Amino acid sequence: GEPHPLPRLGGPLAPSPHRQMGLGWRSWADRGEDAILGRDSAGSSWVDSFEGLDAFSLRTAEDAEEDFCPRLRAMIDRRCVDWDDLPRENFHGCVEYKWRLASEHNVKVDRLASQMKFRLQEGGGTAFYLLGVHDSGSAAGLAPQEHTDAVRVLMAVASAMGSVLVLEAMSERRRCGKRCSAWRVEARHTALQQVFDTLHIGRDDALLPAPTRAVPPDFGEEALHSRVRPRL
Repeated sequence: GEPHPLPRLGGPLAPSPHRQMGLGWRSWADRGEDAILGRDSAGSSWVDSFEGLDAFSLRTAEDAEEDFCPRLRAMIDRRCVDWDDLPRENFHGCVEYKWRLASEHNVKVDRLASQMKFRLQEGGGTAFYLLGVHDSGSAAGLAPQEHTDAVRVLMAVASAMGSVLVLEAMSERRRCGKRCSAWRVEARHTALQQVFDTLHIGRDDALLPAPTRAVPPDFGEEALHSRVRPRL
């Protein structure tokens, strides 16, 4: 899809606001497999993510505010996406809409990776992908198998970028039984550092930010459980 509105921050001028979003917390015992920042389905290793990413992003905090649609910002902050009230995708910013990513897109991983790199640069190391959504903002959704295929392709692209794919929101459209989902993409070393910074291994009260659901190696629809209350 064409690019869309969230912040295009970067560099020492503007730390990404997504790093400062209020996160809910769950106990270590409840986290299950959610803390596992896994490899792709083929078990391939993650490549080192781009050091010096900020050097390519010259946006200021003020620029980012202008690019970030307030309505979409509120949805992301609340992790409660109103799928019927999405703005159009913006060329700038760190949000990308993808209606469909089928298996044939596997041959376009390099191109999709370049697009993802741009979104990550715009977001200061964080990007958001909304699947099942047209560039116009229309959340048409995808059939279950199509949705699974789209996530697998997106997972391959994130792996090529050395990034982690984390589920933020998912909804099944009641009118047609199709699915939409929102994913956060972050460089693997950044996501891991955030986990290490918040976890106190060995303590009963160790906490982990929620939602933190990385795509497991054997990804399937049963692996998806929304951490939000989507408005349908």
